[in-house]
Amino acid sequence: MAVPTTDIFHDHRPVALAGWVTGADGMPLPGATVWLTGSTHKLATVTNAKGDFVLTLPNNAPVSLTVGFAGYENQTVVLTQPRLQKGLSVELKQTVSRR
Repeated sequence: MAVPTTDIFHDHRPVALAGWVTGADGMPLPGATVWLTGSTHKLATVTNAKGDFVLTLPNNAPVSLTVGFAGYENQTVVLTQPRLQKGLSVELKQTVSRR
């Protein structure tokens, strides 16, 4: 009897991706925006008071996520296998103002 296997590269079930966003000082950034980029799917979420977020991705296909917060540089993260990601930690750097 054959044992069914799951091909993670062609897994079309939704993926709940959890993570957190901090500043360079390690402090959480509540209200940071996390959004899916480079896709026809329009998905986004906002971090909670602890800097945590959960974003449900449409499937296990490779994705790019961008994270932004006022006064900080946006950061883009590429995930080749989102289902295998056990938590995404994103550290944002403050922008340098030039006067």
